[in-house]
Amino acid sequence: NCGSLTSIGTPVCIGGQTLVCITYCKPGGDSPDYVITATKTVKASPNKTVRVGCSATMTVTGLSAPSVTWTSVFPGAQGTYNSFLSCTLGCTLTTVTPTAVILPYIDYLVSGTPVTLCGGTTRDTVRVYIVPGLSVNITPTNAVVCSTGPPTVVLTGTFSGGAPPYTYTWQPSNVFTSTVAASVGTQTLLVKDTANSCPAITLTVNVTSITTPTAPSLASNAPICVGSTLSFTANPSGGTTYSWTGPNSFTSAVQNPTIAAATTSATGVYSCVSSFSGCTGPPGTLSVNVNPIPAAPTLTANTPLCAGQNLNLGAATVSGATYNWTGPNSFTASVQNPTITGVTTAASGTYSCSISVLGCVGPTATISVVVNPLPAAPTATANTPLCSGQTLSLGASTIALASYNWSGPNSFTSTTQNPTIVGTTTLASGIYSVNATV
Repeated sequence: NCGSLTSIGTPVCIGGQTLVCITYCKPGGDSPDYVITATKTVKASPNKTVRVGCSATMTVTGLSAPSVTWTSVFPGAQGTYNSFLSCTLGCTLTTVTPTAVILPYIDYLVSGTPVTLCGGTTRDTVRVYIVPGLSVNITPTNAVVCSTGPPTVVLTGTFSGGAPPYTYTWQPSNVFTSTVAASVGTQTLLVKDTANSCPAITLTVNVTSITTPTAPSLASNAPICVGSTLSFTANPSGGTTYSWTGPNSFTSAVQNPTIAAATTSATGVYSCVSSFSGCTGPPGTLSVNVNPIPAAPTLTANTPLCAGQNLNLGAATVSGATYNWTGPNSFTASVQNPTITGVTTAASGTYSCSISVLGCVGPTATISVVVNPLPAAPTATANTPLCSGQTLSLGASTIALASYNWSGPNSFTSTTQNPTIVGTTTLASGIYSVNATV
């Protein structure tokens, strides 16, 4: 009993089996060959890699076109990413155009009614890997060949996104690396990744020839004194931008910079270069001095003194200094240690002196001077005439705060206001003098 019979040469569809037993029911002793072929009735495209913004085509064979259905099954709920498809029903070809990167991938299921003998509903899956859009840049953005530099400029392509590795082509240099030494002219870079769904990215850059600026001529308002504003100028030399450097970490990007309230640390050599369109010329240099402000001098005077004496003023010695004195009674002097001869009381008051070193004037020092007037001559009295052996009494009128000095015959001296000589002799006869000192 052979059961259901199938003629030799007629295909037999067997589904859902992994082990098949074949019985050949025919009288006789021939030995035919049997071929068992495992087949799928549907075949979809291989997996795809596509960049955001580009498109990839997915196809399926073995299904009846009106019955075909395309739908996403991962990630998320079924159909979440059907919006990326150009067709989801009744098509054996659909285009996937992602608008965002979906990680790790999207699985699209295609199913329908097979067109094969065995019939049944079959399906297949296409896995789509989505990568970011390919971004390409060329540096430098301002590609120039400077007249004083090498005849070429190195252009470098930088890339991100897409599906590495990248392939590069520079034309007309015919270079296949990410960099090229380009001369004056046009260079075009073509970049392609492994996502064949998008065409190559093409960028073009023009390499231009630039005349390098010369060294700028520099000037300043130096020498100046501490606290003043230091001003610089750079005369144009073919450049449009400027770069200054100098002492105390000074930098500036303006053509004519200033340093407000400069200190001695601003003393030194300044350098400036000018640039035009990426080409920088040689530096110009300038030496600058910022001089310190001298301190107020220490002053001296022979005060107090009396009218008629000489007033001697003095200022401490400072190397390289010039002196400027002013004082009462319209007094002025430009020497270090001036003298006023035969002073009067009008010379009393405050004297001022300042010094200047390298054009920098320091603060003013002052000193007070007192010129005392001469006291009037005292009125002298004596109990003259008198006899030998009597007491001679001398007297001087009272002057406030005065000290007295007497002199007379026989070497007489006294410092009291009203001296006496006891038991005088004729040697005491003569002229007695007295002066008062206040």
